[in-house]
Amino acid sequence: MQPLRTRAFRLSLSQWMLVISVLTLLPFLGFAIYAGQRMMSERSAERDRYLLSVAQDRASEIQLLLQKAQAMLRVLTVSKPAQLGDIAGLHELAVSARPLHPDAADICLLDAQGQVLFSTEQPLGSPLPVHEPMPGAAERLQKGEMVVSALYLNASQKQHEVALAVPVQLGKLGSHELRLAIRSQALSTHLARAAMPADLGATLMDSGGIVLARSSDAQRFVGQQASPSVQALLARTTGSVADTVDRLGHEMRMAQVAVAGAPWRVVSGVPRAQLQEAERGMLLQLALLGAVCIALSIACSLALGLYLGRQMRKVAAFHSTSPADLASESASFNVRELHVVAHALVNAAENERVASDQAARAQLDGLTGLARRPLFISSGQRIAAEALRRRHCVAALYIDLDGFKALNDSRGHAAGDEALVRVAGLIKDCIRSEDCAGRLGGDEFGVFLSAPSSALRHIAMAVSSRLVSRVGQLPDGLGCSIGIAVAEQPPFEIETLLADADAAMFKAKKAGKNRWSF
Repeated sequence: MQPLRTRAFRLSLSQWMLVISVLTLLPFLGFAIYAGQRMMSERSAERDRYLLSVAQDRASEIQLLLQKAQAMLRVLTVSKPAQLGDIAGLHELAVSARPLHPDAADICLLDAQGQVLFSTEQPLGSPLPVHEPMPGAAERLQKGEMVVSALYLNASQKQHEVALAVPVQLGKLGSHELRLAIRSQALSTHLARAAMPADLGATLMDSGGIVLARSSDAQRFVGQQASPSVQALLARTTGSVADTVDRLGHEMRMAQVAVAGAPWRVVSGVPRAQLQEAERGMLLQLALLGAVCIALSIACSLALGLYLGRQMRKVAAFHSTSPADLASESASFNVRELHVVAHALVNAAENERVASDQAARAQLDGLTGLARRPLFISSGQRIAAEALRRRHCVAALYIDLDGFKALNDSRGHAAGDEALVRVAGLIKDCIRSEDCAGRLGGDEFGVFLSAPSSALRHIAMAVSSRLVSRVGQLPDGLGCSIGIAVAEQPPFEIETLLADADAAMFKAKKAGKNRWSF
């Protein structure tokens, strides 16, 4: 009796590859659904990050406007007419300073009872009204802090405005108040300064939800209160994102960021309907992409199966291949060689990365992380070239620490190194992202910055004032003297500008240290 023979189940390699592809479709579809959900979630998170970045960018723009205005007011408070109690001289100085801040609608002086003593919009001696005191402003003004008013309507100009107030001591006349008014239209101009998509808008609101300015349709809703859901968003911590409903009943996705130095929030938003339409479009694209991927997977499996089949048939035929032909035939099996090439490329890329990292570290100060002098000069030349292209001016700050040698002698070099690291951190905090800072050696630092000629001196003074104040708050009696040099006309010679700043720094030291000087 012969044994029962069964028919062998044999498939070609290309057919087995096709079977494998079909078997992987179900888990692939499951993964595709999961990946699609993750992509939608990431897209939503990316959209929220974009909304926050827009709000943060506009908040920084408004903050810079306020800083410039505050810097102007502070300069007026320490002017010679203010120290002498010369109201007429202070009025003349305020009138001449006002054009330097294009956003300033008016600068006025008030006495303790709120009586306006002068206004840059009126000749000195003109009859002027009594202003109501700002709520809660008295205590902050006594501390020397800047106060920001609520939105109000300027009856004479029929314009919505906000006011910034700082205290000023007028010699024997005692404490007074300087106010600088900024119109809502100027705030709207700053909100709209950067290009934004047509469906995206930015709005400036106070803590009570009153609309101060808008990036588009500027005067609409100004002075009105936001909807309850938007007010709820404003009540949350800065950097919050939420779905809201605006005053017109439109569903919106909004993000809010606080403006430093003022009780304001910048809110950026986009209609939910457009987001949903974009999400539906993405889902359709994912479905089409999934279908294409499945078709390509099957096609690639078949092609790979055919290719591997040919390679395996060559292997099977090696026993009949002559030794002379074996070397040439084996060259077609290039998997090992590709691996070697890839390995060599990885090694080369790693060597290049290591060399690049070493070169970059060589140009940075090992203690503070700031640029060393060669890199600092090179960065200054780059800033000068960009300033020339944009028709800006360039300024250099030369910073020298006061009391550093005494700290080193009394507490040792470790304490001195710690102080240098702290000062470097303060310099980074006080300058803008487009500026550059470097350590010039010992306890000396430098900063290059550029801006339009109308604002550069105020920016340099503001940065220097912040640095002198913040370094003076460090322990162990540290302080700093800063020299400022401004190049208002090209060509901008960076080395010469830094030398001029160095000379100005010695001038500040001779004047009593812990100060800045041009």
